[in-house]
Amino acid sequence: MNLFGNGDMTRLMEQKALTQALTMSEAIELMKEESCLRPVRETLEKACGKEGMSRKALEEYLIDLILNSDPKMTRDNVRHNVRLWTGDDKLSIKREWALRLALVFGLSLEETEIFLARTCQEGLHWRDPRDIAFIFAVQNGLNLSETGELLEELAAAPEGLLTVPEQEEMKEIFTEQNSSDVRTLSTKEELTAYLKENQSCLGGFHNTGYDFFRKYLATIGWKKRTRQEEQALEEKRQKSGGANDHLLYEEEEVTTRDVLDFCMFDKLIPRVRRAVKGQSAEPDRLLNGLKKELRKGLPEETEFSRMVNRKTDINRKVLMLLFLATDGEMPAESIEEQLSNEQAYEEMIDSWEPEDIVEDRYERMNTMLSQCGFAQIDPRNRFDWICLYCMSIEDAVLIDGRMQRFLSDMFEVQVDEPLAGYSEEDGGEDIFKKIWEMKFKD
Repeated sequence: MNLFGNGDMTRLMEQKALTQALTMSEAIELMKEESCLRPVRETLEKACGKEGMSRKALEEYLIDLILNSDPKMTRDNVRHNVRLWTGDDKLSIKREWALRLALVFGLSLEETEIFLARTCQEGLHWRDPRDIAFIFAVQNGLNLSETGELLEELAAAPEGLLTVPEQEEMKEIFTEQNSSDVRTLSTKEELTAYLKENQSCLGGFHNTGYDFFRKYLATIGWKKRTRQEEQALEEKRQKSGGANDHLLYEEEEVTTRDVLDFCMFDKLIPRVRRAVKGQSAEPDRLLNGLKKELRKGLPEETEFSRMVNRKTDINRKVLMLLFLATDGEMPAESIEEQLSNEQAYEEMIDSWEPEDIVEDRYERMNTMLSQCGFAQIDPRNRFDWICLYCMSIEDAVLIDGRMQRFLSDMFEVQVDEPLAGYSEEDGGEDIFKKIWEMKFKD
């Protein structure tokens, strides 16, 4: 099974992004094409060793394979899902089904990580008790039915071994610390004992991801405040006059709205409107699909607040956008430390070519995603490719402006406050750079 290798199309898409061979207009047109993306069907064919099989034959094969693995499932339900997955425009599937299919296909742990990355852009979560049980099942060759029985048994235990809190405090245990322990579990008794002993340290949220999340926010100058405090800042801006005045504010006045507008590009990816009765929705089908795909996972203010307070988990898309906003920088304790870090980095890259700087940024983002338990950048994923294209420049300050330009041109949305890099002449302002420069002013 060739789940590991990147095919010709993947390498071609990666090359098109990294080399900046396309103008922005050409890049936008490329993102409107389905042929350059990776449909779920392609990954399913590779996972079950049936590449080149006709769609109908593949569907029947998968239906029988799944039902043989777990006779408790109904044929109608399985058939419905399989037909969705094999459609040419299906680019992802639900994580729960991806986990089940990894068992059905008899994938190894490493193959499972790749399969999850290709089908739902996630990895295994080594702190989540359900995922730990699943990892145990994969390592010990349990089939789908046996894994279901194991999960039921653990869930029914008096200790509630699969229960995770609705709100999590930051724990001191991270993925790399406990993954080696989980890999050694070989009996059901060892699994049960491990879940009992470590119950207070386990949870359903990404610990490492949350650590990066709060540090990136600190780097751009955001801090936690009440809704009333946020509203007071907005009123202060309005009274001072001018939409751009916030560019001159000190770092403690960066609001949640700023983060959503300038890092998450909230206003540049329109919401999908319901079709008007009597009007054909066909002309908007492509754009509506793009809007849904790119908006998925981007938080509104309430959802952002829930992330900050650990009432909902951090997601991959948010971390990637915050990485682009900060170039992966961690917050410094003082201006002296910041200047020292910048000088050290400039000295390191002094002899580098522009492509070396881009490659370094590419590797650093992939490292961050892997550490957080998420899939690395996939050049055949539309959102990933846009990020890769926009970050493939020497000057990190211009990345957010390029993202702003790409999305505004794609969806024909006017930009009132262009960031540095928005125009071809690289004009505009960089709100977070200016905030940082003013942070330690006298």
